[in-house]
Amino acid sequence: MISPRTPENHFALRNRMRVVLITGLLSITSLLAQPLAAQQSGRLLVELTGMQSDEGSIVYAMWSGPEDWLEDNALHAGFVPIEDGQASIEFADLPYGEYAISVYHDRNGNDRLDTGMFRIPKEPIGTSNDAKARFGPPKYEDAAFQLDVETLTITIPVKKLF
Repeated sequence: MISPRTPENHFALRNRMRVVLITGLLSITSLLAQPLAAQQSGRLLVELTGMQSDEGSIVYAMWSGPEDWLEDNALHAGFVPIEDGQASIEFADLPYGEYAISVYHDRNGNDRLDTGMFRIPKEPIGTSNDAKARFGPPKYEDAAFQLDVETLTITIPVKKLF
């Protein structure tokens, strides 16, 4: 142990304390910075276009991976009203990452996507990236997009298949 009674020992102890303090501060700063970087989030604005009427509402669902794509376990789901053939959805504080969105125009307000023969939707639908339904529903990989900026705006055209 260094005795603080002599000037040399006092100087050595003071320098050692500075090193310990600086090392501790750097460790704390490093620990605080990691969660902030890992938890970056942004705002997603989804503009929906092409609705032929303001009847009913737009029902939407968002997924963050191909698991359960177009099934009931969506990350976010809800509905928004239509005004003048347009609607929009806003997601605030959404963690950076990969997402895909599917929507449909629930024209009759029955809270379900009406389908016809071969389960082909009778009501207008849309997906992010305007992913196409080819011999079945659109693929997650075609609809997926990256949120990696402070504010991202995407447009989803909502249209009838036939």
